[in-house]
Amino acid sequence: MFFQHVKSALTLAGIVIFPASLAFSATGPFERPPIPIAPLPVHPIPNPHPGLNPIRVSPDYFEIVRKGQALPHRAFPLKDPNTGGGSEANAHPIKADTLLHLPNGKSLKASEYYQRINQFEQHINQFGYTLREDGDAKVELGRLIVNHPEFLQKSRETQVSHDLAKIKPIIPVAQLKKDHATQLAKVPDLLKQLHGHLNPIGHPAPVAKSFQRSKSWSNSWGWSNKVGAFVDTQVKANGNADQTSATAEGNAGGYLFGQQLKIIRGEASAVTPKSGNLTGDVSFYFLGYKIFNKDYNNPAAYFYNSEWTKGLDQSTTIEFALGPIPMSARIGAQGSASLDFRMYILPLHANTDIVPSVQSKVYIQVGVDIVVGGAGGGSDLVLINDSLNLIGRLQLLTDSKGPYFISDLSADNDLTTLAGRIYAYVFVYVPRWGIPPWKKKEWDWTLFQEPGVRAHGSVFNINDKQYLF
Repeated sequence: MFFQHVKSALTLAGIVIFPASLAFSATGPFERPPIPIAPLPVHPIPNPHPGLNPIRVSPDYFEIVRKGQALPHRAFPLKDPNTGGGSEANAHPIKADTLLHLPNGKSLKASEYYQRINQFEQHINQFGYTLREDGDAKVELGRLIVNHPEFLQKSRETQVSHDLAKIKPIIPVAQLKKDHATQLAKVPDLLKQLHGHLNPIGHPAPVAKSFQRSKSWSNSWGWSNKVGAFVDTQVKANGNADQTSATAEGNAGGYLFGQQLKIIRGEASAVTPKSGNLTGDVSFYFLGYKIFNKDYNNPAAYFYNSEWTKGLDQSTTIEFALGPIPMSARIGAQGSASLDFRMYILPLHANTDIVPSVQSKVYIQVGVDIVVGGAGGGSDLVLINDSLNLIGRLQLLTDSKGPYFISDLSADNDLTTLAGRIYAYVFVYVPRWGIPPWKKKEWDWTLFQEPGVRAHGSVFNINDKQYLF
């Protein structure tokens, strides 16, 4: 196997691993349990986990992109790269202690340079490659093993689960406040009618029905032990003759080689009895920490709306091998998470609307010192961009037939996830045998690449009317 050759890595090409310093930023089942991720310090809660242990990515996750049959090894001769007129055979021999000056600003003896470059050449020969190929071509030497058909099928299923025609427009706050005031003005008459139905004169009291509804939706994409993302949501409504209640919750996050990022969680609840204190609660969790909470406990009707946003930069270190070269990289997600919410409650009217959203892209930082070349990485991968518009409402109203529950449980989702590529690379300087004397050969390692999942629409929309009797 490709990774069986890593044992020789410490002597190959003068490689020394040092902390990541070069930044290249752009915008299944578990094979092992996810390692708890240390959240960023978020005011006012300190981060008790200042660092993460490096993750060693299993070589079994990757495959070699072979060009063909193994090539017989033919060593580069001890010759002057500045000579030859483009021909290795015509280049002039040089002494072993002659200093060669590379484009990266480093200089080393010719004997040392050719020893290292020949070790690299010998290694790639076994996969059908050679440094003698013309041009400065980039070659993909390895890639992550994933089930692409499975990913594409999941993408199609996700698109089908979103109904664009059923999306509900977000009602402006001004309109919601107006509706809230209108409903509040009707409460005295509502309570009077309800009392009459519950306490009929000259008749036994009727048996009131209760109301219970719950709807959830959850999905995940990619692979939790490699690169993946997830979204889940749940909305509930419960009621009886004495009170109504509604709750809404939405979560979104991702996975980076076993590290789970619980990026955002928003939840809201309201309990609205016909008398006594009305209660409401809204919470915003970021990277596992509750960073905002608003609660209410008072008999007066209440309307509250606000929005919170937090910047995201969470990362971990992964260790893997790019061919015979051991690599260490910091891989992470950058972006933002926000929660927009509206809570408006009055007797027997429980209303909670929340919109948890996340925007996140993956970045990679690689630090490797290769005397005869260099290394780096890049990413344009969208980890997860998602916005969930959640509505949980339950009201008790009356008409000519009597009191009834009216509910609204809905979730609209706008999703883009796992679209793009993450890669690392190594390059080496190879004699061109002329002026200029060097050409650069780059060998890429694809850590993840998929076309992405994109969906926009309603994932559920439940509107029920149920009479109390």
